[in-house]
Amino acid sequence: MTPTALNEMLALERKALVLTALQSRIGASRGMHVAELSAVTLLNERICRKAIELLRLDGVQLCGKPETGYYIAATADELTGTTDWMFKRAAKTLKQISRMTKTALPALVGQINLDD
Repeated sequence: MTPTALNEMLALERKALVLTALQSRIGASRGMHVAELSAVTLLNERICRKAIELLRLDGVQLCGKPETGYYIAATADELTGTTDWMFKRAAKTLKQISRMTKTALPALVGQINLDD
């Protein structure tokens, strides 16, 4: 088995573990913080966060903020609240990069490759 194939298999397994742990966590009031998710899945916190990222890229509506932990959206408002929070966080990061590199934000955004 190639290293790439092994990494893909591990990613699938980790996503399945995280999704299984969160399937009963529907709605913000039932959120699970990453420390608990790590304990339940026996994955470290960094790997849990990576699995969350991959599940979101698969289209799973996993919400979460520091105050709620991770959960599956029960309503459109919960999903919107999370995506708004994520957008603000991304915008803040882009602004920092823009200032650090002395690149205008529109030019910087035009240079972004979303394939990574």
